[in-house]
Amino acid sequence: MTRRNELVRKLIHFSTLVIPLGMMILPRRTILLVLGFALLTAVIVEICRRLFPGFGAWFLKRTSPLLRKHEEHRITGATFLFLSAFISVLVFREWIAQVALLLVIISDGLGALVGKLWGRKTSIKGKTWEGSAVFIISGLLIVFFHPACDIRVGILGVLAAFLVEVLVTGLDDNLTIPLAAGIVLEAGTRLIG
Repeated sequence: MTRRNELVRKLIHFSTLVIPLGMMILPRRTILLVLGFALLTAVIVEICRRLFPGFGAWFLKRTSPLLRKHEEHRITGATFLFLSAFISVLVFREWIAQVALLLVIISDGLGALVGKLWGRKTSIKGKTWEGSAVFIISGLLIVFFHPACDIRVGILGVLAAFLVEVLVTGLDDNLTIPLAAGIVLEAGTRLIG
C-alpha cells in the first residue's frame, strides 16, 4: 500500500471518531440504531461480495487501494469495527465503550500510521517499536483525560488493548482491541468500586 493510500485509509479510520463523540450527545438507543444500520449494511456488502462475483469485482476495483491484502477476500476491518462498536455500546457502560473505541480508533490508528510510515525497528508480530510506543502513549493520554475513567483501571485497559494488539493473531484488531479493553475496564471498575 502506498503512503498516500495508507493516509487515506487512516483518515477513514479516524472518521469513526464520530461514534464515541456522538455518544456524548446522543442517547444510547440512537447510537445503537445508527451502528446497527451501519453494521447491517457492512454485513450485506460482505455477503454480496461473496455471492455475486460481479459485485465482488466492482467492490475490489473501487476499494482495493485501501484494503490490506487479506481483506480482499476476507471480512474488512471496517466491518469488524462496526461490529465491535455495536457490541461495546450495547454491553459496556457508556464511558467504557467510549474509552474502548477511542483506543482502537486513536491509539491503534496512530500506532499503525507511525509504524508504517516512520517505524524502523520491528518488535513483536511485525509491529514497530515506534508504533507500539505511540499506541501506549496515546492510550494513556486517552484514559488520563477521560473524565469518567479511573487512571488505575484505565492503565489496565490500555495494557489489555496493547497486549491483544501485539500478541493475538488470526483475529482482526478492530474487534479484539475494544472488546479486550472494555472487558478489563468493566472488571477493573467493578473491583475498584
